[in-house]
This record gives sequence, structure tokens and C-alpha cells, in this order.
Amino acid sequence: MTLATGNPDTKWSRSSVVAVVFLFILFIFTLSTTLFYIFCIRKRSKAQIAEMEQFIGPVKKRVIVTKGLVDPENDGWSDMPSTYQIHVEPIATSGTRRPRLSSDLTFLSDYEIPPDPAWEVERSRLHFVEMLGEGAFGEVWKAILRMPVVRTTTNRGDTREEEVAVKKLKASAHEKELIDLVSEMETFKIIGHHENLLRLIGCCTGTGPLYVIVELCKHGNLR
Repeated sequence: MTLATGNPDTKWSRSSVVAVVFLFILFIFTLSTTLFYIFCIRKRSKAQIAEMEQFIGPVKKRVIVTKGLVDPENDGWSDMPSTYQIHVEPIATSGTRRPRLSSDLTFLSDYEIPPDPAWEVERSRLHFVEMLGEGAFGEVWKAILRMPVVRTTTNRGDTREEEVAVKKLKASAHEKELIDLVSEMETFKIIGHHENLLRLIGCCTGTGPLYVIVELCKHGNLR
């Protein structure tokens, strides 16, 4: 019986060494490529997040006035606010970006009030003269309203000027004050003409500042 003596040959062949080195280099290359890709993705994501934090698209809100049915047996005076409901809903918009600093605030210019063709007056027809009074969030101005004259055989359809009072909000007003002024405007519409109350002449709505135009009470109080 013959016993094996000595250690077996543990030396690797040349081809085995080349294969191991090649696999190691391939592993290092793959790892480096993966890490570089992850680095680029994170860098781009951070840049996008920074841009989103710095700028935000304009946020618009629409003031919706929903009118209910009027009870013909009701005199129309006891519960006028119940004849309409006012709520605000956001609307999707696209346009010029603005700094994020202002996006945390709500501006009156961010609100849109659907025009009422029966009462709408172009803002360009108003010329503000002087302030008659003001409160915490609102102002009352004396203004000149240029109204078109119906074309007849005796005139050429020129304009006439009328002194009016305009109720408007200050820039510091909030959504609640805007809704209150819209509610007041709708109440004027329901009342119509009454000899003991101020008469609503018109209003300026849409995307600009809200103006409620009433007749000028020269010797009275508009508040």
C-alpha cells in the first residue's frame, strides 16, 4: 500500500489568474458605473426639487355664486342670503411662474369672479376721484363713470358722465372680506331699485379687482 506524501499542487494556472483579474476589473467597472449613475440621478433630482421650491405656478380660485329658487309668496326681504350661495373653488391654470415667497400668501388678484352681463361695467369707464371712507379691509371711492348714450337721431352715441360711489377691497383683504363684498353685491342685485336704499349701478368682476358701483349719496353715509 502506497501512502501519498507531500501537498498537492495548489498553484493556479495562467488562464485562471487572467479570468479572476478580468472578473475583478469588470466588477469594479460595473460598480463605478452604477455609483456614477446614482450620483447623476440624485443631483438632477435635487436640482428639480430646488427649482420647484423656488418657483411655483400661479394658483387661481374662482368665486362661484349659486342662485336658488325664490319663493313667490316671500316678500324677498326676510331671508335674502338664502336665495344664493357663495363658495370658492381652485382652478387649474398655466402661465408665468412667480417666486415661492408670494405663493404662501393669497392675493385678491388670484380670484376670478364670473361676470354677470346684466351688471358688468368695464373698468376703463371708471375714473377714481377721491376716497370717501375706509375700513380695515375696504374702501369707498367717489368716481366718475362714463356711460354710453344710446345712439338716436339727436346724438351720435356719445358718452355721459355720472358721479358714483365705488366699493372696493384693500390689498390686505382676505378671502372672507372678498366673499362679504360679493354677498353685498348679490344682495343689491336682488333688491333692485328702492327709493330708500342705494341703487346698484353695476360691478366690475372677472379676473381684476372687484368694484361694486352704487349711486353716490352726496349727503349720506355709504357704510
